[in-house]
Amino acid sequence: MMTNKTKQKRIRIIWLCVTVIVLLPLLFVISFFAYSRSDALTKQIDYSKLSDEGALYEFYDLADNALPLTNAAYTEFDKLPHSLIDAFISIEDKRYFTHNGFSLTAIARATLNNLKRGGLYEGGSTITQQLVKNVYLSSEKTFKRKLKELAYAVNLEKNLSKPQIMEYYLNCIYFGGGAYGVGNAASRYFDKSVAKLTLDECALLAGLVKAPSSYAPTTDIERCIGRRNTVLREMLSESYITQEQFQTAVEVEYDFDFAQKTPNRIYTDTAAEAAYSILSEKRSTLGEYKVFTYFDSEAQRALCEAVSSIMTDEYSTIALSVANSDGGIRGMYARCRANPLTVRRMIGSTAKPIAVYAPLIEENHITQLTPFEDEPVTIGGYSPKNYNDAYYGTVTAKKALSLSLNSVAVRALNQLTPQIAGEYLTRNGIPLTKSDNSLALALGGLTEGVTPVELTQAYSTFARGGTFLPSSFIRSIYTKSGICVYKNNAAAKRVFSEDTSYILTDMLADAVRNGTAKQLKANFDVAGKTGTVGAASDGNTDAIFVSYTSESTSCFWCFAEDRIMSNSITGGTLPVRMASVFYNTLYEKHTPSNFIKPDSVLSVCVDKVELMENLRLFEVDPLDSNAILGLFRAANRPKKQKTLPSTNDTKTDPSNDIRQTPPHEKNKDEENGEDNNDNENDKKEEAQPKKPFRERLKDFFGY
Repeated sequence: MMTNKTKQKRIRIIWLCVTVIVLLPLLFVISFFAYSRSDALTKQIDYSKLSDEGALYEFYDLADNALPLTNAAYTEFDKLPHSLIDAFISIEDKRYFTHNGFSLTAIARATLNNLKRGGLYEGGSTITQQLVKNVYLSSEKTFKRKLKELAYAVNLEKNLSKPQIMEYYLNCIYFGGGAYGVGNAASRYFDKSVAKLTLDECALLAGLVKAPSSYAPTTDIERCIGRRNTVLREMLSESYITQEQFQTAVEVEYDFDFAQKTPNRIYTDTAAEAAYSILSEKRSTLGEYKVFTYFDSEAQRALCEAVSSIMTDEYSTIALSVANSDGGIRGMYARCRANPLTVRRMIGSTAKPIAVYAPLIEENHITQLTPFEDEPVTIGGYSPKNYNDAYYGTVTAKKALSLSLNSVAVRALNQLTPQIAGEYLTRNGIPLTKSDNSLALALGGLTEGVTPVELTQAYSTFARGGTFLPSSFIRSIYTKSGICVYKNNAAAKRVFSEDTSYILTDMLADAVRNGTAKQLKANFDVAGKTGTVGAASDGNTDAIFVSYTSESTSCFWCFAEDRIMSNSITGGTLPVRMASVFYNTLYEKHTPSNFIKPDSVLSVCVDKVELMENLRLFEVDPLDSNAILGLFRAANRPKKQKTLPSTNDTKTDPSNDIRQTPPHEKNKDEENGEDNNDNENDKKEEAQPKKPFRERLKDFFGY
């Protein structure tokens, strides 16, 4: 009787035989085609493309003025370090100096793997083939393109020397971070010339080309170093380096810091990375491009002034400004090691407007004046807390957002459901995972975090009246010959109604006037939200302030990359102060217009006593002593009552007046360390007594 082990062995032998039968004719056809077609291509190949100094960009600002950008000089073969050549041969093409343009062994191995996986995933490319693909062909994975690539490679090998091919290759390939060519990569990552690269740096650069966006040190330093060490092990295995050299190189650590660059270079480097992504998606071949950006020198100057005047080098900072009109990123400043375009971090209470309050208003579940009970809450084992367990009794939704009350946000999200909140977040450009479907969403507890660009563009949706528009560095890209290869024609998509956006904006403006962001001083309309991430006992990791005017949306994000920040640094302190400097600098010569209330939003005065004591929305005359003003969607306005119940004998507790100056305390939940109010110097007020609330709220509002 045949055992399972014997069966498996026989299956493997049969599979191997079938594969060999398929591969041998295929390899013969490939070889014949490559050599027979290579001579015919001699007159078709434009060899002048090889001498181009990589994919060089010319950058232009919003006014089409050229931005200064120094591209590294073309590096000739005799100026390339031996360690660099050895590193690339070890990891990319071990038989480089012996093959004739392609490797049948590599193709056979790639074909076998593709057959096993049922698709075209590997190409078995040599360095010569990679040069051909970068300069002459697109990156699409088709058999026809692969055959053409082989023929080109054989032709190059017949007409060029190995040193020439290596020279052209290293001067054109992409190294991530917007850097084409080894000269730009050496400058981009190590601030030095190619000739001065050390062994470990050569190995790091050689490791990038497999997946530049994934292995770039500014994207994932640990993954980058792991890949570097793989290259070093291959160099050791091929006897290019000794065991001692290997051990020394793998112990080298790096400090990649965007703060070492000039502000304009930070923007252009980041824009170059965005341009590469665009060109890769369009499978554009290598060339020289004119890149027209949204860069605005005044916005950039204001960002730099804001960060440099408030922040020290102790903590990392990312700041950016986005125009509401077109989503263009007008300026970006980064003082950090992380890549400001791709870094993902927790967002704390900045999640509350976009995940909780705006969706609730849009779904007609709440109004600005909907009362909530700020008291300890536990739902499904989740028990977020306010700082010092301080709670304020019955508060309106507007006041709860202004003070960033955690218990109210979680209670409100439970009414909405995390699933519905997630749908709004996704439509608003915030990526989520399945594990994000929880009440922690109300306090910014996202599994993978959010980038500064994603958070800023989500808030610009409100400034734009409820339509989402992706933020971008790039307006258009042209070749030097004037051919347009990309134009930003992103269409705005409706996420929230215009009335919801204005009502939410009014609530966030109150947070600037009276709440957690009141340190911002401006003589024009500004709406914004603070956020703090951390643990009350251990310190904070992130402090954020996102805000907008009628013209632009800005984000100031302070974070600790290798240490914990002081508890005194919250979203309402340093980020708000930077925003204050930014707006005052940006609007030195003009001020933005005020937010315009749409006709679909009604300003209605309701009786304060009836609202806070009996949870009844009764319209009253604005001159009534108990009148309190709120904004309502026309479809969700309060009921009119001609004859109100007598309230002359009702004693109003002044603590229930939502117009009063609130207690200024910092309030954090256990998971995200979220701030409720960041001015710790103000006198704290005692929490209000609890009231029988849930049943009355359910009866009145119907949920």
